Amino acid sequence: TERKAADEAVRASEERLRLILESVGEGIFGVDTDGKMMFMNSAASRLLGYEPEELIGKRVHEKIHHSHGDGSPYPVEICPMSKAFTHGATETINDEMLWRKDGSGFSVEYTATPVLQDGKITGAVITFRDITERKEVEEALSVEQERLQEILDTSPVGVAFSTKGEIHFANPRFKEMFGVGAGDSSPNLYVHPEERETLVQRLADEGKVENYELQMYNRDHQVRDILVSYLPITIDDEEEGILGWLLDISDRKKAEEGIKEKFEELTRFRRLAIGREKKMIE
Repeated sequence: TERKAADEAVRASEERLRLILESVGEGIFGVDTDGKMMFMNSAASRLLGYEPEELIGKRVHEKIHHSHGDGSPYPVEICPMSKAFTHGATETINDEMLWRKDGSGFSVEYTATPVLQDGKITGAVITFRDITERKEVEEALSVEQERLQEILDTSPVGVAFSTKGEIHFANPRFKEMFGVGAGDSSPNLYVHPEERETLVQRLADEGKVENYELQMYNRDHQVRDILVSYLPITIDDEEEGILGWLLDISDRKKAEEGIKEKFEELTRFRRLAIGREKKMIE
């Protein structure tokens, strides 16, 4: 009777374990100390394209982990999975490939955990997930980041980000214009410091500042006419900062003033010419 009850308890425990393994979305399989598969859940079967009976009792590395992403051989001796059942090391890897039955590979993140019984290694359990989509997104993001960096590096407009008056980022043009960069103070650049307070308040009230003209000191402490646009930005979901685009319009203003002077001179000349023509006609 006691043996029957114990057997029932074991079966019940095994059934609970089976239900747990089958309910998780991650692939899970277990290997013995020779690297031979002992069990796998349905998620592992689906991700790898193998039925359990095709892998159980066989060395897993030779079937699903034999090569790197570039197709070069992956020796089992340096495989992190094997270290779990040979050296008792827990390994977490997020940049490797597993291979399906049809020969196609997919990016995975996996954890290999040794199984110990009475202090001895009896195998390992490997939990893995397909991160192909995540890797693709990270690579879309990487390309966009490179493009953005190229734009910032070659932009004729100074771009900077600051919090509490301290610059955290500045592109090359900003550094060239003002001679300051990350770690330096931004309020010191304003010819009229009170204007900064006005802009900060306006940014808080309106949510942005566009094409505002003011005066700032350049790297040689010369007064320059600057056209600025500011946007609020948050980093680490907490700290509020300002993202700014700054364009030096000093030369343009001088050119505009020169054109205006020439136009006024032309207007005066025209008036004189018209007056002389009238006198000549008379």
